[in-house]
Amino acid sequence: MQTELVSFDKVSQFSQRDKAYQRGDQRLAEFLSFAFDEDELENLVNARSKFEVNREVLVKELTRQYQGTPFFDKLYGSISALRNKSTFTVITAHQPSLLMGPLYYVYKICSAINVARKWSKKGHTVLPVFILGAEDHDFEEIDHFTIFNKEIKWQREKKGATGRMTVEGLDEVVKLTEEVLGQTMHAEDLKLKMAYAQNNSATYGEFMFNFINQLFHEHGVITVNFDNKAFKNLFRPLIKKEIVNQFSKPLVTSTQGKLEEKGFGQQAFVRDINFFYMTAGARRRIEKKGDKYIVLNSDLSFSESEILQEIADHPENFSPNVVMRPLIQELIMPNLAYIGGGGELAYWMERKSQFEAAKVFFPMLIRRKSAMWINSHNIKTLKQLELTFNDLLQKETQLISSFAIDNSEHSIDIQSEITALKRMYHSLENKAGPIDKTLVPKIQAQRAKHINEVEKLQARMIRTLKARQEIQINKIYKVRQQLFPNNGLQERTTNFMQFYVDHGNSMIEFLIQHCDPFVKELLVIYDDK
Repeated sequence: MQTELVSFDKVSQFSQRDKAYQRGDQRLAEFLSFAFDEDELENLVNARSKFEVNREVLVKELTRQYQGTPFFDKLYGSISALRNKSTFTVITAHQPSLLMGPLYYVYKICSAINVARKWSKKGHTVLPVFILGAEDHDFEEIDHFTIFNKEIKWQREKKGATGRMTVEGLDEVVKLTEEVLGQTMHAEDLKLKMAYAQNNSATYGEFMFNFINQLFHEHGVITVNFDNKAFKNLFRPLIKKEIVNQFSKPLVTSTQGKLEEKGFGQQAFVRDINFFYMTAGARRRIEKKGDKYIVLNSDLSFSESEILQEIADHPENFSPNVVMRPLIQELIMPNLAYIGGGGELAYWMERKSQFEAAKVFFPMLIRRKSAMWINSHNIKTLKQLELTFNDLLQKETQLISSFAIDNSEHSIDIQSEITALKRMYHSLENKAGPIDKTLVPKIQAQRAKHINEVEKLQARMIRTLKARQEIQINKIYKVRQQLFPNNGLQERTTNFMQFYVDHGNSMIEFLIQHCDPFVKELLVIYDDK
């Protein structure tokens, strides 16, 4: 496989803030604790070491989560190493998207492995960690994935936190996926992984824990689920601070205002209370009304003393939203850096003052690697059409028109004609103006009309050329749709298994090697297999 690097600035699908962060735009500097620079490692370690974490609880809970799994022996050394104050982590996280959802899921994890390996070579023990956001209840976001242009969807009733849902209906998802994967050796490997996850899981969170671990435990990735009492117990002071004192909203909204002054819009919606209350099958927002704390869409309510007691007795019932979620992982893990996509880092940049108020370490923000995977069929098509990946970065209408013109034996360049028209009308203005100034606007209007008519003729010639090259142009549409589905990024739509069936674990190894986030460009992969 060959690779190419392409500047983010050339790719319209990346947001302006995303591009600015990759460029190191100084407008964002005050919202960061550390520059996005791999050479900041020693500063990170020194700063992180001042914030203690409860390593005994961390190791005990991770051991409990992994005990009895076939992954335990491989990861036991890493988990045990977390007892040492010289061991740190780099974290990435995501919802439990169905069978890992779109490609960026894999790119995130491979980016974390790459950074952990890079920094571990510099004299520190740094472990890659993936946090499974099993408390999220937005089922519509995680209940499907796309492979070979086919959407596979988990058909079942939505009930509360997705990680706590049963595996009802997943057998049909697995069956449909097996049919699409085909019969290659690596397809059979995936089928075995899905079968293991299905047969050894009572909840969807366990299913995804088992599926992810099969792919990544050999590469040292520790997968963590924070939806449990042991971790929430450590978080109790901040649950109390947020619910009773509601400290986050003024800090985050103030930061959002500063970002807007610098040209960057608000990313996350912050509420007065940024916690949900979880019961069996439900995850509902908490609001304060008068002197009562109300659990919306339920009969539950608490006085202040009652909710403080509930936090003390059952912290596991309190689930953070996107505003509070980053705090729990940084409070519990000895983390140096968070690795995420452009949208994620945008909401992290709204949090620095919140972290300071909570007295929690604010990590380096690392933009995960973005990649574009071009298969052998599309490589062949591009060669036949004499197009490059950079050509595909043009707007589609511009790309098609340019192709039609470049591949025609007839010239339709009308620049010389337009120049001649402008010269002629300029001459008329010079002659008519001294005689009657009121004629000048009429001449100018006629010039604009005349030029517009000539440009319409050119557009008609281009349409004719397109029609004559319909077969080639349809090939362009097809390639572009595969690489930029619905004019978006491939990594936000296509599932990794589409490429895994050809390469197996060597795909993961290849991505780990090439997903270096500190090389701040889009990775284009030419897969000639």
